[in-house]
Amino acid sequence: MKTFILFTFLIASVSVRCQSVLERLPRNPETQKVEYVEIVEVPQATKATLFAKAQTWMATTFRSANQTIQLADKETGTLIAKGTMPTRVRAMGRDYPAGVFRLTMAVQVKDGKYKVTLSEIVHEGDINPNGAATMGPIENSAKASMIRYPTRKQWDELRANFHDDALKFLAKFKETMQKPNDDF
Repeated sequence: MKTFILFTFLIASVSVRCQSVLERLPRNPETQKVEYVEIVEVPQATKATLFAKAQTWMATTFRSANQTIQLADKETGTLIAKGTMPTRVRAMGRDYPAGVFRLTMAVQVKDGKYKVTLSEIVHEGDINPNGAATMGPIENSAKASMIRYPTRKQWDELRANFHDDALKFLAKFKETMQKPNDDF
């Protein structure tokens, strides 16, 4: 009987962990797609200053040709960039590269505040034939027929890692946007 209760508890805890990973990912209420949105007030900052800071941050953060600023409209205060975040998975006691999450970052600025959105988040596995499989949109569930990794557990881990990395990414962006201007 004790074994049955212990087994039931373990199954329930694994199930709750998987649900909590999916529940932690913020979703757009209309589309149900995972989307991170922050609106931040930066008192005394002008639209032009916030635009320049966001544009500089994107240019230095997204460095490769495939990670570029797609739109920079000073008049409307809109910036859109495509970028990637590398990801990893834990297997056999070690962390291994597991491809990247591609995303779109949109920033809208006004005098005194900005809005930043991370959306269109898609996992892309390694090109290496022994690498991680491409899982597609972050909202996808693990494919039951997958033979190679990531397993369902590892896919949940990849999504949890992305969530943690996205929060750090947004915190670094916020720090940059709130820094006072320096005059050299």
